[in-house]
Amino acid sequence: MRTVIGVFDNKTEAERTIAELEHAGTSAANISVLSKDGITQLGDIRLKPVEVPGHGRLAASGPLMAYLNQSTATAAPDAITAVLVRMGLPQEYATSYVDAVRRGLTLEAVMVEDNKADHALAIMRAHASDLSYDGEPRAKAQKDDAQQVIPVAIEELEIGKREVATGGARVTSHVEEKPVEERVELRQEHVDVERRRVDRPVADTDELFGERTIEVTATSEEPVVAKRARVIEEIVLRKDVETKTETIRENVRRTNVNVEPLGDFDRSLYAKHFDENVAKDEGYDFDAYTPAYRFGHEMRSDQRFTGENWSEVEPSAREVWEEKNPGTWERFKSAVKHAWERATS
Repeated sequence: MRTVIGVFDNKTEAERTIAELEHAGTSAANISVLSKDGITQLGDIRLKPVEVPGHGRLAASGPLMAYLNQSTATAAPDAITAVLVRMGLPQEYATSYVDAVRRGLTLEAVMVEDNKADHALAIMRAHASDLSYDGEPRAKAQKDDAQQVIPVAIEELEIGKREVATGGARVTSHVEEKPVEERVELRQEHVDVERRRVDRPVADTDELFGERTIEVTATSEEPVVAKRARVIEEIVLRKDVETKTETIRENVRRTNVNVEPLGDFDRSLYAKHFDENVAKDEGYDFDAYTPAYRFGHEMRSDQRFTGENWSEVEPSAREVWEEKNPGTWERFKSAVKHAWERATS
């Protein structure tokens, strides 16, 4: 996979590029966009706001957005440059694109298969501004034309953390009314006045004809309603915190440089060792072992095999040898070791 990048000072051209890339078979999921804040849509791609240290609020989408979220989680001071380098750009190209974004241009990056990179680059160049990168690694020439420098790079895995909502509970209380009935007995008094006809003699006429007042008061009961609140249940919201360990598996890249000395390998130097130590293996001649001697000889200038002694470099040497010659290390190990010791002595 290669990353093809272009920058645009015109929103219409940026949208046309996206449309042509999708028409050519590129999935929108492989297209990244980075632009100034306020742009929310380019073609079929929706942009989301992201706060980038040193750049303020931008809008981004696609794989580049995921890289930025990881970088800004640690408040990286130059997050965009770091992201572009992680996507495969040389440092000097990444710096140029960061300057373009800072000037307000829109950046688009598309990840395509190697055989489709040229077509994607042609689409970019048809609409982009002065910057476009085809994702092809290249050596950087120094002022001295006789000197060529190939940068050796290695990717490191950076794991950040961010909080995401995974669930929860919302409790809302409201008051409802319902009619209730209670029966109560009430006492009520009545005063009755009854006149009765009688005929009997009176002994004390003074008492009879004196003034008297008699009052009888009637009472009655009426209901008195009072309300008393009682708590009958409690709803408790509690948040439990637990930790878990998650293993992140990702591929990281590094640059391996093989330095092959020209005209430096002399077969005759190893023929004697072969005759005395290896020729007894039936079915093999010196030509079959020559690649093993050459491999050990060239290990002296290969940074992958730097070490103080054979026991330290053997695991790396075996891994590289077995990639091209699976299952043969034990047969050819003595030849590799002899050449390595001879070259480093």
